[in-house]
Amino acid sequence: MNDLDDRLAALNPVRAEDVRHAAASADAARLLHRILNQPAGSPPPRRAYRSRWTARGWIAAAAAAVVIAALAATLPGAGRHANAPAGVAGFQGGPSVGVAGNAVQLVDYAARSAALAPAFVPGPRDWTYFETYFGPTATNGPGDVGTSQTWQQVGTLGNASSWDHGTITYGVGGGPGAQLNGWPGLNFTTLYQYLASLPAQPGALRKIILANNNGDPAAAFTAIEDLFGNFAMPARLQAELYAVLVSLPGVSFAQQAVDAAGRAGVGLYIVHDGFIQAGVNKTRKVTEVEGVVVNARTYVYMGTWLIAVRGQLSPGTLLAHPGSGTIVESAAILNSGIVSQPGQVPAANGSRS
Repeated sequence: MNDLDDRLAALNPVRAEDVRHAAASADAARLLHRILNQPAGSPPPRRAYRSRWTARGWIAAAAAAVVIAALAATLPGAGRHANAPAGVAGFQGGPSVGVAGNAVQLVDYAARSAALAPAFVPGPRDWTYFETYFGPTATNGPGDVGTSQTWQQVGTLGNASSWDHGTITYGVGGGPGAQLNGWPGLNFTTLYQYLASLPAQPGALRKIILANNNGDPAAAFTAIEDLFGNFAMPARLQAELYAVLVSLPGVSFAQQAVDAAGRAGVGLYIVHDGFIQAGVNKTRKVTEVEGVVVNARTYVYMGTWLIAVRGQLSPGTLLAHPGSGTIVESAAILNSGIVSQPGQVPAANGSRS
């Protein structure tokens, strides 16, 4: 076994030979190299920064924090930005380096910005926070449209939730991210530790994500999308996952997109077969566009769509005009971050608007 195999053996449920097979089947290295090195128009001048794909010290620190949870009382404020209110840290992105107008710029700018972002490491007793707007779809009712607030404690099964800013309910077990598609055998209590074992270089990361999803690009796309919507992640991991998304066969860039809350951005999407309800106990096979919306200036993930194509409309236009298709899933992340207890909310910093 090589060094990567050794580090993954304890935590990754995929066999090493499966990882190598998935990589070989999609010539990942050549494709990713071409994407990351082709000219990107006239980008802004580069700023001095460390290597684009630095080792993930922020996630290693998070994993260590989970392991030493008993010492949490001696680590007040661990992982929070110095200027943030005590106990609260919203998404910590870096400065904008330009407006992304194509997939190459999105990956490049997100990586350059992330290299300048402050540390974003949750402490062992912190809680991840998500505020998500769920928009109307072809199958949900009026009561299913609204805003969900969720809190999940790092490294435990403790969770809390609220609908449309109402009463907070508490629970143990489950919670957002308890089981994530495409991340086999994991739950929220071990996710930080698992991510700490993954390589920071996106080519190697791509091999593992494809292997975990049986080499299926559409399943890998969904796995990354689920991670975006359930895990309060640092900007560096976000940028690395954009690189993986862009390198997947069949993934395209949409220069115009809106999220479920009506905010403008750019999109990455993949087209695949799907099924929608067509009556009682009946389904109908359709062509679906699955997409993520990203802020073109701050590079922050904004939300997701799953839209069934209707008529002869080009799939690439559906992220800008989702109502032209049949909306199957619709969600927009309004806020996310790390807090010290349920009920706390990070201050909105405008990175998603």
